[in-house]
Amino acid sequence: MARKRSEQCHLAILEAAASVLDERGYLGMTIEEVAQRAGAGKQTIYRWWGGKPMLALEAHYAVPANQHTIADTGSVEGDLRTHLMKLVAALSDGERARTIAGLMAEAQTNPKFAVAFREKFLEPKRAAMQAVFELGKERGELPVLADAYLLTDLIYGPVWYRLLVGHAPLDGGFVEALITSVMAAARAPHCSMVGNRDE
Repeated sequence: MARKRSEQCHLAILEAAASVLDERGYLGMTIEEVAQRAGAGKQTIYRWWGGKPMLALEAHYAVPANQHTIADTGSVEGDLRTHLMKLVAALSDGERARTIAGLMAEAQTNPKFAVAFREKFLEPKRAAMQAVFELGKERGELPVLADAYLLTDLIYGPVWYRLLVGHAPLDGGFVEALITSVMAAARAPHCSMVGNRDE
């Protein structure tokens, strides 16, 4: 029974944290408010998560819409369009965008959190995107030597840059221009394996 209560408490805390993030973003989230909404003690939260960053990261991915899947539409361009339109729509939600930007900022100054952020946020997204390009190579849509790792950078780099800097919109026009540019790069002779790196 104690284990069941602990699982219920764990779920209640994640749900409370997700609701606070949805309303206030990462910077506006406090352990005190999460504890109050969940009916849990602050010390329990600190014991299980160590603090706000790890709790926010886990709560973000407790929401199914924030998990990493890319639909197979039968073409690279279709996959990219479906995924990117969904992503920019999510980022048009101000609090969700601020949550992601806040987590990214936290990762720059918190080395321990940075490791978890890469493992839970960045790498699953990158792996799913690289799989899109690899499948495109298998189907003959892209050259065999097209660098899926680099192409993934070319997809996400502009998205995160616009999110963090806010100098230009994340919208359908951006998505179409990005797809056109990335597909042109994918088919260019120079977009092949470009040196050593950790996968």
